[in-house]
Amino acid sequence: MWILGNPIKIEGAEYANTRAIYICNHASPIDIFLMMWLTPTGTVGIAKKEIVWYPLFGQLYVLANHLRIDRSNPTAAIQSMKEV
Repeated sequence: MWILGNPIKIEGAEYANTRAIYICNHASPIDIFLMMWLTPTGTVGIAKKEIVWYPLFGQLYVLANHLRIDRSNPTAAIQSMKEV
């Protein structure tokens, strides 16, 4: 987001070689692409199931085999996250 004048804050970079959870409070779709660029290969994303309907991005998300959760069903959402 530095391109748009917003600083990127990275905390815990010293732990980059261990398992981690990356949390992004994104303000625009650009943030999603930046997270994909900044995180290590093999990182799995978790998003609401409706993401599949986003033009182009939804199809790429499915092809990358990222997790999609059903926010209307908390039990199923928790089960999806346990897969990670």
